[in-house]
Amino acid sequence: MVRNDGYTSAVGTTVRLPDRRGDDGDEATSGETQQERLDREHDQLFNELRSIIPGAQIQGAFLLTIAFTQRFERLNEFQQDVYYVTFLLAAASLVLLFAPAAFHRVQFRQHDKEMLLRAANVEMIMALVLVSLSLAGTVLLISDLIIPTSVAVAAAMATLVATGLLWWAFPIARRLIRR
Repeated sequence: MVRNDGYTSAVGTTVRLPDRRGDDGDEATSGETQQERLDREHDQLFNELRSIIPGAQIQGAFLLTIAFTQRFERLNEFQQDVYYVTFLLAAASLVLLFAPAAFHRVQFRQHDKEMLLRAANVEMIMALVLVSLSLAGTVLLISDLIIPTSVAVAAAMATLVATGLLWWAFPIARRLIRR
C-alpha cells in the first residue's frame, strides 16, 4: 500500500487518514454552514451514544440482577459496599447517557441544537468517567469473589489505568500535540 493522502488498497479504494486538522470531522469542512455543522455534530453525537449506551445498560442490568441472587447474601461488607457504589455509578452513568435524548425530545423543533451539543458533550464525558469507575468496581467485585482481595484491587486498578490511558490520556495527548 502506498500513502498518497490516504491508503490505497488493491481493489482501488482509498481510506483517508485523519492526520491533518479538519480530516477527523471535528472541525468544519470548507463550505459547511453553521447549520450543516450542527447537523453533522448532532449525528455524530447520537451515533456515539448508540455505541456506548448498550454496554452501560448491560452492566447496569448485570449489577441489578446480582442483588436478587442467593449468593448476594453471602457477600462480605466490603463486597456489598463495592457493589452498592458500583451500582450507583452505573445508574448515574445511564442517567447522563440518556440526558441528551431527553433534552432533544423536550426541545424538539426549538432550534436549540448548539445548547444540546454543548450539554451533551459534558454529559457524555461525565458519563464515561462514571462508566470507567463502575467498570473498575465491577472488576473488583467479581475478582474479589474468586481471587484474593489484593489481586482483585490490582485488577480493578489495571482497569482504571487502561480506561484512563485509552479513553483520556491518548486522546488528550493527541489533541495537545495537534495544537
